[in-house]
Amino acid sequence: MFFPNLNGGQQAIVTAAQVLDNKGNVIGAIQTVQEVGDPVQGSESADGDSHLSDESFADPTFKMDLQGLISFWNQACEDQFGYSSSEMLGKSSEPLIYSRFKADFKKTISDVLNGASYANKEWVYNTSEGKQIYVLAKAYPLRSPDKRSLECVIVSRNITELKVKQRKLKLYASESKGKLKSLTEEYDLLKKNVANFIREKDASG
Repeated sequence: MFFPNLNGGQQAIVTAAQVLDNKGNVIGAIQTVQEVGDPVQGSESADGDSHLSDESFADPTFKMDLQGLISFWNQACEDQFGYSSSEMLGKSSEPLIYSRFKADFKKTISDVLNGASYANKEWVYNTSEGKQIYVLAKAYPLRSPDKRSLECVIVSRNITELKVKQRKLKLYASESKGKLKSLTEEYDLLKKNVANFIREKDASG
């Protein structure tokens, strides 16, 4: 999001998380604001070049150029996805993106290279080991080092653990709903049988 009063106007990534005690009770919250530079102009070094560095982001961050090739790949990408910089720089992102999300990923890159910005894009990446990682990604434009074109910066947050918990909760809710329905039917049948028994008893009396 954009903060108009931060250093004269600054684009930043905001994260928030609960603070828990040893028993899992919420006792507070923590928020971080991470500057990322203007969405178009980017961070500029002393000589005027837009740039990113491994220290710019704690989350996996990479850039796509106008040719659809990766021009930047930080250490967090190597750590979480397993692909080294030498494997990815100058290459297509094709191996990284899970097949079902390739079309949306390509459209997002195309839109960003035309000046658009996106937050909370949910994709699945393939790791070098063949595993899948769910990510929540932000994509925004940044001036290329030669200032002649835009590149697409993608900052990804690993949400795999959250997705697994979400699935478990949905499964639990579905199972609970099924059990509730079964118990309701048994209860209704029991009421019906009791009512029939009372009527039969009254009739015989």
